[in-house]
Amino acid sequence: MPEIRSQENQQELFQEFSNEPDRRPERFPSFQKTQKPLLFTTNVEQLVLAAILLVLCGCFVFFLGVLRGRAIARYEKNVSAPALPRPAPAPTMPAPVKVFSTPPAPAHATAQRPAPSPLVLDETKPYTIQLVTHKKKPLAEKEVASLRRNGYLSWIIPSGEYHQVCAGQYRNREEAKKDLWLFSSKYKDCFLRRR
Repeated sequence: MPEIRSQENQQELFQEFSNEPDRRPERFPSFQKTQKPLLFTTNVEQLVLAAILLVLCGCFVFFLGVLRGRAIARYEKNVSAPALPRPAPAPTMPAPVKVFSTPPAPAHATAQRPAPSPLVLDETKPYTIQLVTHKKKPLAEKEVASLRRNGYLSWIIPSGEYHQVCAGQYRNREEAKKDLWLFSSKYKDCFLRRR
C-alpha cells in the first residue's frame, strides 16, 4: 500500500497524469479580446484648446531661436571687432618704440619702394607678452600686421614648427601688468615671458 501512495504523489507532479483540469496561466493576458470597441471622441472645445497649445509651443520655439540668433550675432561682433584700443603711455615711461612700414609710394614709383625698417628691440627691456601661437606662419604675420596697425610693437618668435606672436617690451613685470590685462580681453591665454 505505501507504494500506491507514492505513485499518486508522483502523478500529481505531472499535469498530464493528474485528474485536475489544466490551470495554466495565460501567456499574453493583455491581448485578450475587448468586450467593447475603443472609440475616440472629442468636441470642438478640445480641438480649439489643442490648436492654441500648438501655437503657443511654436511661439516659444521661435522666441528661443531669436535669442540664440542674437547671442550668435553678439559673439561674432565681439570676435570681428577691431583690435585693442591704443594704450595711453604712462608719464614715467618713455614712449614705446613704434615700428611702421614706410607709406605707400606713388603709382609711378612702385618698383622703387624701399624695404620696411627693421624691428628695433631694446635689450634693457627683456619682458614681452606672448599673445598667441600659430602653426602657420601667414596667420602669425597677419596678427603681427594687425597689432602694428594699432600702434603696438609686435613680432614673431619662431619655436620649432610654431610661431609665437609677442607684443610690447617691458623692464619688469609691474610695467607689463597693465598691458597684460588689456591684451587678455582679446587673447584669452596671453602671458608675460622673457624674450
